[in-house]
Amino acid sequence: MPFLLNGPRGGRLVAAVATALALSATPAVAASGPTTLSAAPGCTTPTVPAFLFANDRKDYVLAPGGNVEGSLAGWSLTGGATPVAGGAPAVTGAATGTNSLLIPAGGSVTSAPMCVAAHSPFFRFQARNTGGAGQLKVEVLYLDGPKYTGEREAGTITAGSTWAPTNRLSLSQGIMGVNGSSTSQATVAFRFTPEGGRWQVDDLYVDPYRRF
Repeated sequence: MPFLLNGPRGGRLVAAVATALALSATPAVAASGPTTLSAAPGCTTPTVPAFLFANDRKDYVLAPGGNVEGSLAGWSLTGGATPVAGGAPAVTGAATGTNSLLIPAGGSVTSAPMCVAAHSPFFRFQARNTGGAGQLKVEVLYLDGPKYTGEREAGTITAGSTWAPTNRLSLSQGIMGVNGSSTSQATVAFRFTPEGGRWQVDDLYVDPYRRF
């Protein structure tokens, strides 16, 4: 079954990143100023054409813990969400994984913080729904950056029981203030929340478009 991506909607959340995420209910727009840099990993991580198997020739960076094969430090799993045996088919340039994240209805997963910049317009991952009817809400949490901190719904995903890559989802760089010729960096995280169904996600990657 193909994935369907619905349009974005705004949300509200303020977050500061240290070793954990602290969230509040009010969005904030940072004052313009000097170049901002992120302390989170991601902006210098080597790239791979992870979704070449799906005819996507772009290079991608694996999000911290995004293949669920090692440490999930910095991730938040609630409502019964947990790592389980059985991963998605191998992406291009990576070994076949053995784990994925199970997110039942009522659960939620938030990824570890990650650095993004003007070369990071999209993200995608692999997913499947082994339960009943439902969709997976996907949100971007803008934790730190030169322009905006808050949250935004990137879209909703529907899927069948077979693993498949999602469509590309936008990081909305203009909101972060790291689009165009900006040399600033921002810190983001990704939140996955089922609205019905029983979901598994794996292989979370960000597209670092680079003008070499």
